[in-house]
Amino acid sequence: MQHKPIIHKNRPFLFFIFIVIIFILGIVILKIPSNEKSKEDGKTKTVAVSKVIRTDLSQTITLSAELVPFTEATLFAKVPGYLKEIRVDIGDRVKEGEILAILEVPELVNILAKNKAALDLAKLDFIRITGVQEKRPELIAQETVDRVTKAYEAAKASHEHSKTMYTYSIITAPYDGVITARFVDEGAMIQEGTSTNTQAIPIVHIADNSKFRLTFPVPESLVSFVKPGDLVAVEVLSTHKNLKAPISRIASKVTTDTRTMETQVDVYNNADLNLTPGTYASATLHIKEKEKALALPVAAVEIVPKPSVWLINSNNEIEERPVTLGIQTPYMIEILDGLKEGDLVVFGSRSSLTLGMKVQPKLTEIPNSTQGN
Repeated sequence: MQHKPIIHKNRPFLFFIFIVIIFILGIVILKIPSNEKSKEDGKTKTVAVSKVIRTDLSQTITLSAELVPFTEATLFAKVPGYLKEIRVDIGDRVKEGEILAILEVPELVNILAKNKAALDLAKLDFIRITGVQEKRPELIAQETVDRVTKAYEAAKASHEHSKTMYTYSIITAPYDGVITARFVDEGAMIQEGTSTNTQAIPIVHIADNSKFRLTFPVPESLVSFVKPGDLVAVEVLSTHKNLKAPISRIASKVTTDTRTMETQVDVYNNADLNLTPGTYASATLHIKEKEKALALPVAAVEIVPKPSVWLINSNNEIEERPVTLGIQTPYMIEILDGLKEGDLVVFGSRSSLTLGMKVQPKLTEIPNSTQGN
């Protein structure tokens, strides 16, 4: 008996059923993470918030400053001559009146000797004539007495002048200080340091570093807030030395090139000479102060493009609120309009948040060290 091959007519149907099952399993697999994500999205996100408070604010500005000697001078010779001797070098501390250098000026020596001889001769004539006049006035005409008297006075004046000129050949310290520069060596030809002689070379530079002027430029926008007597906190960067001193003087004029006003603070307490001329420092000034100002941490306020905060409303939803800002400190900023005391605003990053999102606010405490600063 011959068997006919069996043709499975239901094979396409079974294949279709298999494809449907695979499709359904795929949907189920993809649906599970989606459901989990939906559950996560359904949870209320906890966000850090800051409360609007009232606190005292003090706005400061820190400016770069420089310590310059209270008194300093570059010393020139007043008469020309050869540098015979120089007794100091850079770093030497000197006292007022101490000899720093001596010039050799043969011409002045000769003039001084000549005038001294002329003075001696005029003095002898004066003594002789006045002596005769006292004993025998009829023998000496008054005209002769007047002539020798004037000659004697002129000789004295010439001698004093030559002595003064000779003293200019000796360079002395005008005050106590330190030699900060030396420009010439012994044997050099020194020209007189007059205003018309631009070729004159200075001898030394001296600075009094027992006290300083702290100079710093105040920007034009802040000039109206700065006045003599205002206290300045000074930090010398190289030594980390801190001190406080009042503003001593202001230029009362804005420099057109830099649009700043020079301001100076006198620093007197350098008895230990730890401060050095030319040292950089920082000067911190209090510009504005306000008591019990409505304020927020700076990190809670978006400044650009327009000042705003993300407020947590009564439904615990995030909404954007424009604000008007006042004075700013390194950590806090004044809120002039847009918020009230006790409002909660988002603090820190907003990258994982969206407007309208329902959240669970968690208050972030502001450290006492940052309040009002």
